[in-house]
Amino acid sequence: MILTKNGPFAQTMTLPIQRIHAKPRSHGLTMILDKGLGMYGLSDLLTTGGAYVDFLKLGFGTSLLYPADVLRQKLALAKAHDVIAYPGGTLTEIAYCQNNFENFCREATEIGFAALEISDGTISLSERKRTAMIGTARRSVSVVLSEIGKKNGSTFSPKIMARQAERDLAAGANYVVVEGREHGHSAGIYDNRGEIDVSLFEEFLDHLGPESTTRILWEAPQKTQQVAFMKRFGSEVNLGNIPPNDLLAVESLRCGLRSDTLATAMCFSPQNVEVGEQRE
Repeated sequence: MILTKNGPFAQTMTLPIQRIHAKPRSHGLTMILDKGLGMYGLSDLLTTGGAYVDFLKLGFGTSLLYPADVLRQKLALAKAHDVIAYPGGTLTEIAYCQNNFENFCREATEIGFAALEISDGTISLSERKRTAMIGTARRSVSVVLSEIGKKNGSTFSPKIMARQAERDLAAGANYVVVEGREHGHSAGIYDNRGEIDVSLFEEFLDHLGPESTTRILWEAPQKTQQVAFMKRFGSEVNLGNIPPNDLLAVESLRCGLRSDTLATAMCFSPQNVEVGEQRE
């Protein structure tokens, strides 16, 4: 469902920017950051906009705090809406530090998670260990995401991060997430004001192959970041760490239903349309 034939205004209007890919899709992905939605909250979100959600990340280590039956119900609900749910990479790091990574992967699958994320945002992983963990995760779930970049404000080295992304994809990761944290500043390619460091960003892209670029998922919790990525890559760019309340706002940006992206749709030239004049 992108805009159903029976949807509101379906006989009167079309989307200024048509979504190319419907679910299940590999481009134009939206990952929602769930920091503790209850069953009713998640149900409301997916009933309203489930067609626009591809990934649901249960942030940080919050998965450990749910009653087991509630967690299973949440994951079942996500699955019913064709949403791929996975625990935050921090939980993976904890499992690794406790020498329980393989058991963690197995139990995550049994509970109902459909994907896993491999990251070293807080800990350090050797290239060999990281590759092995991606392989282990792939044996448990069909979708594996890796994350590059640190959470503590460490310098983002474009060349090193690009090489890591390429290695992760070669090891079996489906997508590589570029760290942006929940707030979208002082991490990865963002400065302390949440603005994209253009030189870091472009250098990172220069070291990535064109096919790899389409498999990057940019954590972009702020509107200005979302707009910047859409203007750079188009509406089918992959975006993550989207707050639940911003789901329809982000989809509106993708579809040209907000002023920030409407101009790129070129559906009309505002300077040629007078107030009250109907465009033919």
